[in-house]
Amino acid sequence: MSAQQFRYLFTPIQVGPFTMKNRIMVAPHGPLMGKEGLCDEEFTYYEIEKAKGGAGWVSMSVGYTEPRDIIFQRPNAGHFDKHKWLWKKEIIPGFKRVTEGVHEYGARCSFQIYSATLGNKRGPSAIPCGAFADQMWEPVTKDDIKRFLEYHAICCENLMESGFDGVDIHDHSGLLSDLLSGTMNRRTDEYGGSLENRVRLTMEVIDLTRKVIGNEKTIGYTLVVDDLLPGSIVPEEGIQLAKWLDEDKKVDYMICGIGREVQSMHMYFGPLYLPPAWQLAHVEQVKEVVKNIPIIAVGRFNDPMIAESAIAEGKADIVSMARPLIADPELPNKAREGRLDDIRPCMGCNFCIFYMYQGQPIRCQANPTVGMEELGWGIGSIKNAPAKKKVVVIGGGPAGMECARVAGLKGHDVTLYEKADELGGQALLAEKLPGREELGGLIRWQKLQLPQAGVKVVTGTEATSQMVLDMKPDAVVIATGATWMRNGFNGGSFLEVPGWQQDNVFSVDEIVSGTANIGKKAFVWDSRGDVIASGIAEILADKGCEVELATPYPNLGSLNLLMDCTYMHIMPRLLNKGVVVSPETFIVMLVEKTVTALNIHTMATREITDVDTVVLVTGKDSVDNLYNELEGKVTELYKIGEARNPHNMGSANRDGHFIGMLI
Repeated sequence: MSAQQFRYLFTPIQVGPFTMKNRIMVAPHGPLMGKEGLCDEEFTYYEIEKAKGGAGWVSMSVGYTEPRDIIFQRPNAGHFDKHKWLWKKEIIPGFKRVTEGVHEYGARCSFQIYSATLGNKRGPSAIPCGAFADQMWEPVTKDDIKRFLEYHAICCENLMESGFDGVDIHDHSGLLSDLLSGTMNRRTDEYGGSLENRVRLTMEVIDLTRKVIGNEKTIGYTLVVDDLLPGSIVPEEGIQLAKWLDEDKKVDYMICGIGREVQSMHMYFGPLYLPPAWQLAHVEQVKEVVKNIPIIAVGRFNDPMIAESAIAEGKADIVSMARPLIADPELPNKAREGRLDDIRPCMGCNFCIFYMYQGQPIRCQANPTVGMEELGWGIGSIKNAPAKKKVVVIGGGPAGMECARVAGLKGHDVTLYEKADELGGQALLAEKLPGREELGGLIRWQKLQLPQAGVKVVTGTEATSQMVLDMKPDAVVIATGATWMRNGFNGGSFLEVPGWQQDNVFSVDEIVSGTANIGKKAFVWDSRGDVIASGIAEILADKGCEVELATPYPNLGSLNLLMDCTYMHIMPRLLNKGVVVSPETFIVMLVEKTVTALNIHTMATREITDVDTVVLVTGKDSVDNLYNELEGKVTELYKIGEARNPHNMGSANRDGHFIGMLI
């Protein structure tokens, strides 16, 4: 598709008093970059990068309204100081750098104000807190509401002084959303009961915002069409609220979606188990009744062609993207220039969300430069090296390909050797896990980029130390990856599993590649706490096996699958296929077709008999023998990716980028 074929996506649109240069908005999201509620260099460069990449509007978040929002988060939420404390005057100088940088690239920008109740023990009614089970909400009083509105006005004033073009009002959680809910709001005063009463504070906030910022700035509202909780915020009421806001022209645009923090977060941050643009049907319901203001769609628009179709079909006016613009901030520019194959894909893996839930600045599996922009990485950062070098990269997985790509773009003479007939390494197996086909997106992109970087690729060739030395390279990079363990050595017992040598024990790659002689009854043991074991169990179930999946953790995937919001998608897949999930279970030994398992609390053992397929998902061994053979014989020798430390695709990709920049 050429730039001319995007008839809608790159057409300007009027948003309040401003003309937005295209229909791509950066969805408001909190990258958890900052310190003590203020901007830092990481946040500043991160946000400007989005405008530099061509987005027409950069909406930022998360902004707390008043000091109380952080008092109770200090012990309860590790990220309380990385979001922005909008009431503080000290935030203005840092924000000015951000807005000036965004405006320099012709984009508009706004900041989202968050009416936090998450963790501050305050809500519309005295009901249990949904985020912290040991807490009851303290019902907000009229004085609380008055103070909240006073602080909201201060926040708006600070944002205007900072140079923002508008204010976004968040409503996927927080006080406004809680009051709007038909189940959380049990008040009997003017803020409870009918829908008109439940949206009263929302309307007061919008009116106050307009009074403070005037008509020369924009107000955006995040409309929850359905929060996916029974009787809470239902589509009929969400659409009615949209009508009211449209008829009275109270806001300049609405960002429409579904889900609530935290109860339906797995849908709010929908991962790759959900299709692209999966919220569009809900957005379309709003678009059908709203006539006066732009409607903005959100929810996995990871392909500009899908975004173009949504606008062309009249289902939305603007498309809002967060994760796709994390994966490639240049998506807008590349699409406009017709360079669709050059767009680094968002794979929906929620690696960014995983970091967020750890209270850490977000990172991306596909884009190794996220959060590193302040250090000179990112758009336009790859420059010609001072001297051209002959570089040999051994291993064509994500780490090796990224290193070769970057080194090639720097003007080096790069040759990449891969033992297998196809590039991709372990990622070729990762994309074969059920429901995770999109995980092949990065390596498909890297394969397309290598020729453009001038990299010579040799597949089906196992490099030896003598072969490498005979080439007389200036720099050698070992990216030979890792192999899956069969022996069950794990970080719980620091022992192998007795009996692992049996013929009915298989490694992860044997199952995924289809080379294992799979039987009828399988036992999968997972000590890693990631998605691999669940994928293996699903593969076996799909082949007709009776499968038990055991783990020593309290739940499948430990915290990992909860933090990347995939747990609530993976469990139904397994249970609907008959997989038995056994948490808090340790494997003791294997004797022929009998598995002995142990409850980690009671120490009671049980035997599972007639097991003809055992998979021990525990760890990987680095393949670094070539590095050891070359050590001391090559001037520049590097070890990257899983050859250095078996971890994940994102770490391997970042390793490759770093060494590529270093050479």
